Amino acid sequence: MDSIVTSVVPLFSVIFIGFVVGKLRAIDEAGVRTLVAFVFSFAMPALIFRLMADTDIAGIEDWPVVGAYFTAQLPIFIGGLMIGGWLFRQSMAEATIQAFGSSFSNGVVLGLPLVLSLYGERAGVPALLIIMLDIAIFSVITLLLEIASLRAKPDASPRPLIMLRDLSLSVGSNPLIVASVLGVAFGASALVLPSAVDKTLAFLGQAGPPAGLFALGATLGQRRIAGQVGPVASMMLMKLLLHPILALFVVIYLFDLDPVAASVMLLFAACPVGANVYVFAAQYGAALETSATAILLSTAVAILSLSGLVLLLSDWWF
Repeated sequence: MDSIVTSVVPLFSVIFIGFVVGKLRAIDEAGVRTLVAFVFSFAMPALIFRLMADTDIAGIEDWPVVGAYFTAQLPIFIGGLMIGGWLFRQSMAEATIQAFGSSFSNGVVLGLPLVLSLYGERAGVPALLIIMLDIAIFSVITLLLEIASLRAKPDASPRPLIMLRDLSLSVGSNPLIVASVLGVAFGASALVLPSAVDKTLAFLGQAGPPAGLFALGATLGQRRIAGQVGPVASMMLMKLLLHPILALFVVIYLFDLDPVAASVMLLFAACPVGANVYVFAAQYGAALETSATAILLSTAVAILSLSGLVLLLSDWWF
């Protein structure tokens, strides 16, 4: 129980404070967007780069967590796509957002700070491997949404080369991807960060988790609850219940992971709908209100579900 109080409650408390600030409009939307830009373009990349740069890439033993997490995530994504297209009769873009929200966790802002708080830097490598997997799959989401955009314009001719160029630019300019790749490369080089650089990155990176949690809360506070009940409920059910259950099945029966890596995987799977779902929804104008509502409500429910899971894991493996 003490691990919940000291690790989970402070994280959600920061989200709640941000939510109140956003609801009261104490910081306007432009200010929140600026804070989000700082978190995702500077603070979190500094944290991710430093963690990967200090990691012996050749000695990483947590690579199986990537296969395990993907094995649990893929069926949820496909299920969300089918439910969106067949049950709710959504467009291709809306169904893609439905699948995205059903299977992608708030890993960078919530999952990473949570597991680092619970298990220390030992949890950093499996957590970052999962985040890198999600970032890589973002390109697939982008491709599906680009195809959906083209299909929505019957007079537009296919532009595969332009789509490939735009996709490459989008992936290559993502600060989290760049930080991950550079961190892996630096770690593989066996070089050591100069003390001043290391401390600067550590100082900057420390601002990432709390600022990201505050920005998440403020963003949610400025959004209204709307959208269709069916898609919202389905997205939440698959993300908060089916995803962690399937992840647990994978951990028990398919992959032999050490306790920390398995705990990281289960906690990531149990995290609420990722904030990036709303970003993609806004970018492509699909399921905007549904995704915002699912993020807000799933984050609220996750206060209890994640706390319960942390308690179970502490009794189970530790």
